[in-house]
Amino acid sequence: MLFFPAVLLADDPLQFSASTAINFKTGQYLPKADPDTGFKFKNTTLDLGFTMFTSRYYVALNYDTTIKEDYSIVNGGTIEVETTRLDQGIAAGYEIGGGLGVFLGYKIGETEQHAFRPAGADAVSLSYYDKGPFAGVSYGRSFGKAGSFSASLAYANMDGEISESDHVTGVTERTTGTTSGLSYGIKWTKEMREGRTLAIGFKRHDYRFKDKDMALSGGSGSSDLDQKFDTIYVQMSDFFN
Repeated sequence: MLFFPAVLLADDPLQFSASTAINFKTGQYLPKADPDTGFKFKNTTLDLGFTMFTSRYYVALNYDTTIKEDYSIVNGGTIEVETTRLDQGIAAGYEIGGGLGVFLGYKIGETEQHAFRPAGADAVSLSYYDKGPFAGVSYGRSFGKAGSFSASLAYANMDGEISESDHVTGVTERTTGTTSGLSYGIKWTKEMREGRTLAIGFKRHDYRFKDKDMALSGGSGSSDLDQKFDTIYVQMSDFFN
């Protein structure tokens, strides 16, 4: 489904767009067994996108990396913590008509947290890694010169992994499971000039990691947790043939 039918391309010109977005992203991880041990972080990220499309079909790629990480000092100033987030994916969609569309894709996301003492010792790293497919529906409506509004709702069912590494002892522990849940977003888009648009939007991901291995706790307990992400973004896109 990631390729356009040959007959369609013969009748419907293929076009392209490239986009750049600045995301203001807030993430939260809440363990089910003990929510007080969870954490929240804020990142500013750069999201680069490329889309191939016709009047009804599209294929989109994106790569979203941290340009300003979350930094905090905890434990009475004796430990420094840095948190970053990386997202990337591919999606393909089809407009059914009347502004209604369907899409599916594959995404990869990773949150990394590094804790270390100012002297550089006792470094510990945590990684939350998810990859897998998603599918959803979208709706868009144009309001003429005022711009256009669009909304989307998607469900993801991914493989999940949590790993913890002690860089002093060299010991790494991992547990795996599934990460699933809903995401939704809204976006307003306005044409700035011919071939260029400006968009402002909001996205939310509400996922749950279900631990299968229970390896981090030595098999004595689950590492189930809730993952929540809120993103406000500003996006500039250029269109060309």
